[in-house]
Amino acid sequence: MLESFARKLANELGYPIEQVHAVGTPFVYDKSSGQEILTGELATAISAGEVKRTRLEAFLSSLNGSLHTAYGDTEPDIAMLEVSTEAVAVHPDAGLAEAAAMHNWRVIHE
Repeated sequence: MLESFARKLANELGYPIEQVHAVGTPFVYDKSSGQEILTGELATAISAGEVKRTRLEAFLSSLNGSLHTAYGDTEPDIAMLEVSTEAVAVHPDAGLAEAAAMHNWRVIHE
């Protein structure tokens, strides 16, 4: 669903769709009718915590790239934020706020 949203947004903004990628929890789509219909089922485990880190690192490795800035709001985002060059906690929950203070990450409360 995140990938679909990112591609639609990129298309509306005029960015090449093939250059748009989203790393999230993939959903199952039924394509039997010739259209992509969201079934509501998850294709894999929920992308949070270490699962998110593993997927993100695999994705970045496939591009020989790095993650410059990442934004998170909850404790399960810590693993993703640790992969980035610049981590930003946005209205963080208690667990993320503690990690942000420990790592000296930028925090946005506005």
